[in-house]
Amino acid sequence: MDNNLTARQAARLTDSFLVDMVELAGQTDPEDTSSITLTDISDKGDGILVNCLVEHESERASERKWMGRHYLLPPHCSFLLSDLRHVSPLLQDGRQYDLIVIDPPWHNKSVKRKKKYWTLDNDDLRQLPIRDLAADGCLVVMWVTNRQTIHQYVTQELFPEWRVKIIAHWYWLKVTMQGVPVCDLDVSMKKPYETLILGHVCHTETLSKISVPDVKVIASVPSSVHSQKPPLYDILRAYVPKDARCLELFARNLQPGLTSWGNEV
Repeated sequence: MDNNLTARQAARLTDSFLVDMVELAGQTDPEDTSSITLTDISDKGDGILVNCLVEHESERASERKWMGRHYLLPPHCSFLLSDLRHVSPLLQDGRQYDLIVIDPPWHNKSVKRKKKYWTLDNDDLRQLPIRDLAADGCLVVMWVTNRQTIHQYVTQELFPEWRVKIIAHWYWLKVTMQGVPVCDLDVSMKKPYETLILGHVCHTETLSKISVPDVKVIASVPSSVHSQKPPLYDILRAYVPKDARCLELFARNLQPGLTSWGNEV
């Protein structure tokens, strides 16, 4: 049985407009990597929003038009529409973050064959300047697939290189509208859950004692959009300062109060 086929067809992306724009802009160095405060995209020109950190400071969500297309911006959000070649605007003014959520487009043969979205090799992630982006005590949260090689790479290579100390493993259980797993737990080829690896960037002993549950299970109905994860910030903010700066890497949509980076954000 093909679960939720109608919803998934309705949610399918019609083109790769934003990805193509980032690819085109990435072929040349950006003229200005400073941030801009967004009052009206229509007044900013068609090209300036790529490779530039954009701040939307309004307390209300607003709809804006850019290059003939309409977008909805949540309140107090900021975003950088770029790829790995141009992540430096995230670092301007020495800005650092208390929470960093990372959802990498892990290399996957099926995804590559079907061309559902662009993917990265593991070593490409080493280009992310996590050491510079993370404030002291930053909570780093990474989505990983169920492949053991991915788990080993993150826990044994990537996190140690970023000086992130692993503190917890959480799980997202995908359930149907009736509250049961979308498939059997003991199926070898496909699992009804995905894993989050959590760690702290700590330079002092006191910060390393921040209490985060070793294991946590979060259940929700999965999105109709392929590979889109549930928003976890209401849960994660309990483990970071009240006025925490939050960053999502490889984001595919905007969230209130967050800075989002990606090539289709």
